[in-house]
Amino acid sequence: MVTHFSRQQLFRQREARVHTTIALSFALMPHPRTIVLLGLLGLAAACQEGGNSSNASSEVKLDIDHFMAAFGGKAQFDEGFPLEENDTYTDLATLHFKDTGKYQLWRIGQKDPTPPNPYFLEKDGDLTIIVSQDKRSSLRWPGYYDRTGNTYFFVSRTQGFLRAFFGVRQMTGIPDVAGSWHVLGETLVFAATTAKPTHDRVGRAFKGTLTVDATGKITAGLWKDSSGSSVLVTGTLKGSTLGNVDAALELKGGPATGARSFSGGLTKNLGVLMDRVATDGNVGPLVMVRQNPDGIDKKKVVGEWHMGLHAIFNRPVIASGVNTAEGILTFTDTTWKFVLNNPIDTTFEGTWSIGSTGDLTLREKEFNQDWVGAIDLDHKTLVLVDRTTEGGGTSGTPWVGFFFGLKRTSE
Repeated sequence: MVTHFSRQQLFRQREARVHTTIALSFALMPHPRTIVLLGLLGLAAACQEGGNSSNASSEVKLDIDHFMAAFGGKAQFDEGFPLEENDTYTDLATLHFKDTGKYQLWRIGQKDPTPPNPYFLEKDGDLTIIVSQDKRSSLRWPGYYDRTGNTYFFVSRTQGFLRAFFGVRQMTGIPDVAGSWHVLGETLVFAATTAKPTHDRVGRAFKGTLTVDATGKITAGLWKDSSGSSVLVTGTLKGSTLGNVDAALELKGGPATGARSFSGGLTKNLGVLMDRVATDGNVGPLVMVRQNPDGIDKKKVVGEWHMGLHAIFNRPVIASGVNTAEGILTFTDTTWKFVLNNPIDTTFEGTWSIGSTGDLTLREKEFNQDWVGAIDLDHKTLVLVDRTTEGGGTSGTPWVGFFFGLKRTSE
């Protein structure tokens, strides 16, 4: 039977105006790193994203309920600064892949699920989500699915908003929130109209740790975000049936200071949560990766990872918006290379190291800066953030990024 989120976990989906999509694309530039606008590239509502024919059948079919978190926004924010709620997009839902080769979404406040649409899952994990527009056109959103961990992501680049979707399987019972966790995420900020236009009042990325006791109380919490601030984190995490979890956090440090409320789903080792409460001045994801006291097997990191990327362009007024992409991150024993298609091929590369509890550092060769992240205990899910904002957001087109990736498997 398909299950639903509790009312505490979900908020009524906000209606958003549909605008013409403006594509912001990555390009490698001379040091320091910057990103340039390719101009107003309108993407047609009909299929522009590749994928399978709607007449084909999925190679692999599922019958599983998942949490689905979604985060995104307009490619170019209309007013530049400050952001408005209409500039952003968040979602939480139950995503059910059916063994008919169709999927549906269940949202609180809606009487019926969304109409069924096809999905295409190949044996190697490549996933394509179909969104029908009318009888003659559809959208195709690429991603990846880990059948052993029931974790997935896909990205969209149409319909006015660029969005990253990701999630974990819904579990039975109440999740165990106790223990030590890596936490990573992004934040889009609704600054006051009187606020000074700075990059950290448009968007930030963060990475840190939380320690939670058996009652759900955070006994130690600290993260560092792209404003350069160290943020003290207190509060509570509360689990409920089907793997639901609510996090009521209080942040203290730099522009992140204030209350944040996150809801989502938690498995044994991985959680995907979303802050959708615009009244607290922020929206964005928080991913929890359980720390591994025995360390990570470096040999299991080596290989290919299919990655989804959500980037926030955070130069206020002049160049602010979001972008999404997907690509392949390849590790050797000492080096890495990330090739993404967005829609032009772009390559990042460098060296990498891993900490004692599964924390990961990727040093970019070209720009001499770090992406930081974590790998789950099963060596199947990798989460990264780029929390460096070039030039303090005062020149070029600086950005911060959030990466969600799954280890590629072969039959």
